[in-house]
Amino acid sequence: MDKLPEPDYIYKAQVLRVVDGDTYEMRVDVGFRFEAHMPLRLAHVDAPERYTKAGKAVTQLVSDMLGSLPASVVVKTYKPEDPEDKYGRYLAEVYFMGQKVAQGVIDLAQYLLANGLAAPYEGGKRP
Repeated sequence: MDKLPEPDYIYKAQVLRVVDGDTYEMRVDVGFRFEAHMPLRLAHVDAPERYTKAGKAVTQLVSDMLGSLPASVVVKTYKPEDPEDKYGRYLAEVYFMGQKVAQGVIDLAQYLLANGLAAPYEGGKRP
């Protein structure tokens, strides 16, 4: 797969835990008073592994950006042929309101890319 398709679904969610820079435990409001507790993988990026110095730094930065947990976010999920990756995570874009005045909506993947905290990644083998 060269590129992910357009997002299939948009949900309100809460980040319960930042596992690492690109993986989060979420409680997703799937509608009709139903919620799903699930791991989500941030689409379009690959952050450093959490056990590395850089990985610990980006994990802490994402935690700090989200503020106290649970943090409210909006997720756009994808439903490719196999929506889960090998670790059981669904792919999702994550958006939230910045804590600073006039910061507005933050696309987490774009923020990490723009600040050199993650590399572009669309699936397949990493370089």
